[in-house]
Amino acid sequence: MNTTLDYKSARGCYHPIQLQEVGASLGEGRAIYVRCGTRRENKCAACAEQYRRDAITLIEKGVPKRRRKGYHLLFVTLTAPGAEFFGSANHRRPGKKTGNCKCGKVHLPDDPLIGAPIDFEKFDYKRAAAWNDSLPELWRRFLIALEREMPTQRIEYVKVAEVQRRGLFHLHAILRVEITKEHKHALERSEVSKAIKIAAAIPDFEGNKFGRQVDVEFATQRPPQRRKGESEKDYKKRVNRTKTRNTFARYLAKYATKGTDHATRKGVVGKYVLAHHAKLRNASREKAEKLRDERLRTYSQKPDTNPFIHSPQERAIISRAEATVNDFGFAGQFLTKSRNYSTTFKAIRAEQRKFAIASSEEDKTEWEIIGFGVDVAHHDDALVYWEKNLKPRGYEPPLFE
Repeated sequence: MNTTLDYKSARGCYHPIQLQEVGASLGEGRAIYVRCGTRRENKCAACAEQYRRDAITLIEKGVPKRRRKGYHLLFVTLTAPGAEFFGSANHRRPGKKTGNCKCGKVHLPDDPLIGAPIDFEKFDYKRAAAWNDSLPELWRRFLIALEREMPTQRIEYVKVAEVQRRGLFHLHAILRVEITKEHKHALERSEVSKAIKIAAAIPDFEGNKFGRQVDVEFATQRPPQRRKGESEKDYKKRVNRTKTRNTFARYLAKYATKGTDHATRKGVVGKYVLAHHAKLRNASREKAEKLRDERLRTYSQKPDTNPFIHSPQERAIISRAEATVNDFGFAGQFLTKSRNYSTTFKAIRAEQRKFAIASSEEDKTEWEIIGFGVDVAHHDDALVYWEKNLKPRGYEPPLFE
């Protein structure tokens, strides 16, 4: 490998891509590292952090900085059905009189049983996998029902899917409800909240519905002022508890970088929860593999999981099926938005690229992929670079191949 390969361009990426000038033989010409660009924190913390900051920008650009007449900004949470739908799971409800679990015990926050079914045999894994699979369609039908409940309002949204410890997904969304040019009548907060709860009870797809718990929170436009004699630490805590536009944006962006591994990273996870997740993945495997085989037949290929006999398009289909199984049957996007909510990731990164080019000499070199991971020859140099420049940012040390 060419010793001029610049490891600094990876900026702490765990699995950077090695690029070389098009037409140059291996070991000659210029070569650089490019970040992998994943959004998943468990795969690359550095790239996931960049994705999270871009997500905050995308979400905040969809929220007006000044309050307007006939405008509502609210945070909505749509949950999964309860024990009557799938089966009872160990849970904890702090601060409530009914905090006891159905197993008859009170679980501590670090109890490894939280999230595991009380009875594995009675838990309906196929129905749980089917509910995760139907979540994108339930959200689509919810938006249709909401538009019918509020026909005089324009609705824009951005939503994130989050997985619970018990392996079921629920949705967090920021809704922007405002008047249209044709209808100048603005709805009250109580009318908007009532319409959302009615719309959440309507969607029904193959027997799957949203849970009865629907949370609706309206945002305040400005953070509270600092009280006389209040310490800076207490003031920051009070600001973080205040439901402002920035609080909603950061809360939503936090889950945009999480995957199903996030369900096993909160507190202590016992063998029962891991066994529960394994059963849920097995329940979603049959449908994912069936869909994979149907898509592979369109390429006139015999269904096979061998990655060396398929084209790049077919390998993408196989990879998508494996991701669906890993996500407990959920095949949708973790972060989505309406078309007119705000800008796009592509536009945000184009502005970043434009700024980077303007602050340095423009490079019109064409590149091609020659490998993955940091080369062994640059292992020590990249580690020193991380210690001096990237460690203060809070990143974990990069993983070298």
